Amino acid sequence: MPDQPKDYPAEKGTPIDRQEWQEVAHGVVKGMTPADKGWILAFVMLFAIFQISNYLMNRERLEQAKVQSDHLVTYFTQLEASRSIIEENRAQEIRRLQEVVKELSQALGRQYEYMGRAQHERSILDKGDKP
Repeated sequence: MPDQPKDYPAEKGTPIDRQEWQEVAHGVVKGMTPADKGWILAFVMLFAIFQISNYLMNRERLEQAKVQSDHLVTYFTQLEASRSIIEENRAQEIRRLQEVVKELSQALGRQYEYMGRAQHERSILDKGDKP
C-alpha cells in the first residue's frame, strides 16, 4: 500500500511495535500543539499547579482535622478528669452525711434512753410516795 500516510503505524492486521506507536503519538501531539506556542508546557504547568494545590489543600485539611481531633481528645480527657473529681467529692460528701446521720441517731438514742430512765425513776418515786 504505497498511498498509505507515513504516520499510520502499520497495515491493518500486522503486528505493531512500540517504536511505531511512539512515532504516531509524537506526530499527533506535535501536530495538535505547535511547540512555538507553548501549549504543551502550559498544559503541563496548569496540571502541575492543579495537582500541587490539591495536595496542599488536602494536607492543610488533614492538619486541621488532626488539630481538631487533638482538641477533642483534650476536651474529653479534661471532662473525664473533672467527672472523676466530682465523683470523688460526692463520695466524700456522702461519707460525711452518713457520719452525721450516725451521730444524730446515736444522740437521739441517748436522749430517748435518758428520757426513759427519767420517766422510770419518776414512776418509781410516784409509787414510793403512795402508801
